[in-house]
Amino acid sequence: MEIDQVEQPKKRPVFLTVLCILTLVSTGLSVLGLIANLAMGPQSPDELEKSTAEGMVLVNQLNDTGSHFLADQMEKLFNSASYTNDSFYLMLSVNFLTVALGLGGAILMLRGRKLGFHSYILYCLISILSIYIAIPVSEVPTIIIILGSIFSGLFIFMYSRNLHWLK
Repeated sequence: MEIDQVEQPKKRPVFLTVLCILTLVSTGLSVLGLIANLAMGPQSPDELEKSTAEGMVLVNQLNDTGSHFLADQMEKLFNSASYTNDSFYLMLSVNFLTVALGLGGAILMLRGRKLGFHSYILYCLISILSIYIAIPVSEVPTIIIILGSIFSGLFIFMYSRNLHWLK
């Protein structure tokens, strides 16, 4: 007598579910921030000059205390605001598309699709590299690239631990 065994679908790993929920929360908050930015619009030249001047006070204080690396990174951060403000709608559009890619990747992975993992990798890469659309390479704060790369790499690694479940 032969018994046909029907393979039951594997249950989604809890770790994958947790990672996807974290990504959904993160991308959801990003969407809210982008909508708020869209509602406020780009800064006026006066607003931009005022915020840069306030930031430079902090940069000078950091330099006075001997924190030159941090002061340099902060100065680049405040200077980059001018570049991103000049490309406000372009950067906003790229960020919306990037967040949509990350959101879609997480949803696909929740549904068990390996394509979601690849979408998530693209989301991470574009998130890190999109800053170069508006800001010259020499003005990009290194710390932003380093932290973005560390967190992205960490999440890609954690997601990769669940590839066996994705089809």
